Amino acid sequence: MTVEDCLRSEEFFLSAHKDCNDEVESRAFAAVHQCAWEIKKVLLTMDWYKKKKDTLNEWMQADEERDTMIQAGIAPSNILCKTCHDRTTEESRTTWDRDGKGEVLFFMRCPGSHLPMQGVFQDGIELIIKDKLCPECDAVVNTERLPSKENEIKTKYSCSSCAYEEIDSFSLSTEEKRDDAELLENRARFCLSGQALQDAREAIMSMDRMKTVVDGWKHEEEHKEQYGAVDQLQKLTIPQAKELITKTLEDTDYRNLSFEKPSIEKYVSIEFSLEELETDNPLASTNDLRKLVKKTLKDTNWRLMSDGINYRLGLITGRVRAYESKEDLLKLVS
Repeated sequence: MTVEDCLRSEEFFLSAHKDCNDEVESRAFAAVHQCAWEIKKVLLTMDWYKKKKDTLNEWMQADEERDTMIQAGIAPSNILCKTCHDRTTEESRTTWDRDGKGEVLFFMRCPGSHLPMQGVFQDGIELIIKDKLCPECDAVVNTERLPSKENEIKTKYSCSSCAYEEIDSFSLSTEEKRDDAELLENRARFCLSGQALQDAREAIMSMDRMKTVVDGWKHEEEHKEQYGAVDQLQKLTIPQAKELITKTLEDTDYRNLSFEKPSIEKYVSIEFSLEELETDNPLASTNDLRKLVKKTLKDTNWRLMSDGINYRLGLITGRVRAYESKEDLLKLVS
């Protein structure tokens, strides 16, 4: 399956230039498609390699389920021959799709060898093969067995109502004719193992890295304004952020500004506190401070956290956090 799929793709890519009449253009076209095929080959062979184990497991599980179903099946009794009415016995069994569900089908043989044998399900219901209908006029077609070669069955279908005629050939040979040397050569090319597998994995990683770079370029192109805004932000360190807030509050009525030890987790945050000796309106004081801190940090990579500013008995507290990664900065400016 891997070899056949890869050969089809290779033929598609490497023959695409053959319709080009211009020799120079044809060579250039061929070179481009050769490069494209090398990329496609890596992706295609890796895809087949990855799904090989799961595919084989699915096949084996399906075979095991089929074998279990066949072994557990119980042949129906009292199935009588339609010619002599003698009781038939089981000749063989298989699975059959019945109304979308797999069931065991039993072939029942008459002791007197009257034919045809009956195909019967476990519940005693006989399998009725519907007549083949003409695709042209829906009339029942006539069936005729034709002389055939060894390991081959030829059947002729003809319609008496119109001119439709078809000859169906079915091979009984289980051996597939193929060039074993060519198959082995193509398996070495397309079925990954050893160094070829390692090379393919490295190629995939290189493609992924290149895709990340190209996606980054594309994202920057599509979001020029946001990237420009990020470049304009002041990227302040912790000491610089503390110094900026301190300078802003120097000429205000707030006193005794202090900073707690920075919290270094997923995000960097700093809790600060200050005091206000007198106020007639604590709510107005907190609102004024909130606006002042937000304005101060507006053009930087720091922001007042969502829990905002809190006031209690003349003590005002708050927290600010830093935005460091490019993704976080883009969200910030957006």
